[in-house]
Amino acid sequence: MPPTTVAHFEPRLPEREDFPSPLIAGIVPHPPSSGPLTNLVIFLHGLGDSHISFARLAHHLQLPETACVSIQGPKAVPMFEEGYWMWTEDIEFGSDGNVSDDGDFRTARAGLHELIKVLTKEKKDGGCGFKPRNVHIFGFGQGGVLGLDVAAQSPVDLGSMISVGGVLPSSTPTPSSKKTTKVLICGGDEQSRVTTKEFERIKSMFNQCQRVIWRNHEGDGMPTPSARAEWTPIMAFFGQNLQRMAGIPRDAVEML
Repeated sequence: MPPTTVAHFEPRLPEREDFPSPLIAGIVPHPPSSGPLTNLVIFLHGLGDSHISFARLAHHLQLPETACVSIQGPKAVPMFEEGYWMWTEDIEFGSDGNVSDDGDFRTARAGLHELIKVLTKEKKDGGCGFKPRNVHIFGFGQGGVLGLDVAAQSPVDLGSMISVGGVLPSSTPTPSSKKTTKVLICGGDEQSRVTTKEFERIKSMFNQCQRVIWRNHEGDGMPTPSARAEWTPIMAFFGQNLQRMAGIPRDAVEML
């Protein structure tokens, strides 16, 4: 039986109407000079932030052939001024006094699953036309927790998942078979939530996992843009997993 061939059709940039309620997003187009639009990265901010800062980060990274959407958490943080958002229905604390990783993510989880469905649906059916393996997630803190949960439960295997300081909720069910979504987990070398035990649990659900421990980095805070040592493994991971189509003829076919 001859191999199946698939022509490459460029996906379209998502529009405001593509985001299910109540998700709000900043949309960062791909750098046109880098080649055709091929990939999309979903950015998920940490607790108490908004989509604006991660839209700036996405623009700063200038990932080739990659558009980015920075999603805002659907719920406002209680007792804070406007502009502080979270991914859970409410704030819950664990026995250690820290915000629990096992909060109720139902609204955010449902919204992200619906968004992924739109992103990967064919353009002729009203979707954006991205291949699932070309859709990626980058999450920080609570956003990383949500991203791992969604990647583990997604009916399609995504390209990759990067979590800075976020681990799987204990309530995430183990998939019937390991996901092929590639995972990178980053955390500090002191007071990090990314423990060996948590990493082993992530490895039990995903085929390919990497862990980066930042030296002289207390906690799991996002590295500054100038922190080259911390960003190098993240950018290398992007380089390994973002597909490139520049130089490939538009009428080329893919052998499956």
